[in-house]
Amino acid sequence: GDPMAKRGNPKKLRGPGRTRSDGAALHPLRPYPVSAVTETNRTVNAQKTADKRLAETETPYGTLIQKRAVRDKKNDILDIEFVHPFAFLYVLCRDAPNFFDWVQNLHSSRGAGAAAAPPGDAGAAAAPRPPDFRVGLYADETTPGNVYRPDKGRQIMCIYWTFLELPDWFRARWCGWFLFTFVHHKVLGNVEGGLSQIMAAVLDVFFGSTDGYNLATTGIRLCRGASSSLFDTAEMYFRATFACFIADEKALNEIILSKGASGNLPCHQCQNVRGRNITPSGRLVRYTCGDMSQLEPHTPETIQKIYSELRSAKTRLGKGAFVILERKRGFVYNAFGLLASLMAQIACVPFSTFWDWMHSIVASGGVGQYEYNQLLLRILALKKFSLSEIEKIRDEIQWPERKAPKLCLKERMRNGTGEHIRMFASELIAWLTILSVFCERHLKPAGLLPDELACFVLLCRMVVL
Repeated sequence: GDPMAKRGNPKKLRGPGRTRSDGAALHPLRPYPVSAVTETNRTVNAQKTADKRLAETETPYGTLIQKRAVRDKKNDILDIEFVHPFAFLYVLCRDAPNFFDWVQNLHSSRGAGAAAAPPGDAGAAAAPRPPDFRVGLYADETTPGNVYRPDKGRQIMCIYWTFLELPDWFRARWCGWFLFTFVHHKVLGNVEGGLSQIMAAVLDVFFGSTDGYNLATTGIRLCRGASSSLFDTAEMYFRATFACFIADEKALNEIILSKGASGNLPCHQCQNVRGRNITPSGRLVRYTCGDMSQLEPHTPETIQKIYSELRSAKTRLGKGAFVILERKRGFVYNAFGLLASLMAQIACVPFSTFWDWMHSIVASGGVGQYEYNQLLLRILALKKFSLSEIEKIRDEIQWPERKAPKLCLKERMRNGTGEHIRMFASELIAWLTILSVFCERHLKPAGLLPDELACFVLLCRMVVL
């Protein structure tokens, strides 16, 4: 019979509030049979054991899961667990020979092939250097489960990486980005310099000298499958360089410790762009300037010059005066931050900051949603067209896979110069096409809203890219 039916005192068996109307204890995993519950527990325990065994897998580059020490705000050591990229690639190529073959073919097609030899091998000096792969790092916050929960109890910072030379179809899938680490928001808040110090540690794993491995200099050697004989195992060797940080504005500011909109110089890529509360003069321009010829771009040298100034001023200025200087320069100084670390030269800010266009342009609150809303308001202000004329175009377009979602623009729009339209990113991408067809038909031939159209064309070009 059911062993759960053979109960003694139900109060001794139940958890808090876990009773039925007849006083019997409720099993926490009912309505599943006890045999199924037991089997589930066995499966979970077996999976945990397998995960632990995999994490402790030994490779020439150490175990798969390793720890990297960072400094917390009390100047104590804090260990961050991460998936070591060298060990990960080694295990992946060992356990998935098809992946090894695919990457090797990709590497060979780029001109490297078997001619490339690692440092120290005979003939390495005469062998041509293989074309570099490029590493991209992605960082973003996420909340597993209920994203609308009021607290940050489950919020984590996710850091992934990939090779930018991998095909688009692969990088567009979940398997195309490899996990580096998850950092809980409480742990991240306790790290001195926050995400900036974490990213310096990430770059050190790839391109530093702490472990003796450097993807850009010593490279990585991978073997195909698990073979007892070195002579029977195909090998591949390649190097890679750092390309970029891919993140939204908030994460980019946290990585490089830029003050963003709270600084007098809100853009970390421009030297002469002023914020909204500052009156520009001379060579200075407002943040709304769209004339690229008037912008003076930052270089790694100019940013390091600013950081050197902040470093020297830190010791001689009072706290209030130093905060004012940071606001004027647009950067926050932290001795443990990326720009103050040995990885600053590898990071090559600002050339390596790549804006996550999905979050920055088309997602809720992105600049594309603001521009779409304002263009609709100005079209309606002409009192010549209606929203229904724009909506009808949706059914006229032959879409490649599925139609754009049917929307009522009146319900999605907001009145006000500082408001954005309410759309999902996928909806905005599709409805950009619809609005561009309307503009080509009605606004452009009549010479209406020329400045707005020029700006809208730039938005469409960015999304198409």
